[in-house]
Amino acid sequence: MSRHSPIAHSPPADVGDAVARLGKRIRAAREDLGLSQKELAERIAVSRSTVIYLERGTMGTAVGIYFKALQAVGLLDSMNRRIAAIEQAESVSGAREQIE
Repeated sequence: MSRHSPIAHSPPADVGDAVARLGKRIRAAREDLGLSQKELAERIAVSRSTVIYLERGTMGTAVGIYFKALQAVGLLDSMNRRIAAIEQAESVSGAREQIE
């Protein structure tokens, strides 16, 4: 049995799209702040190549790195509000209504 998750190799299209959109949003925020990829990498303690993968929405990038990047570019509070709305909702449809 493989130790690697099959989702890392072939995620559902909507998952891949969501990760790609997140990477693009992080890149846009980084650029708005005037940060280079190297500067962001230094702020979140990863290599520049990891930032490149992150901004491309590469599935193999650890979720913790995405959250460190969100914090570094000022988007973590927004993400936390969305997570809180999901946690407080009584149902999946209720969560969708709260974050839309």
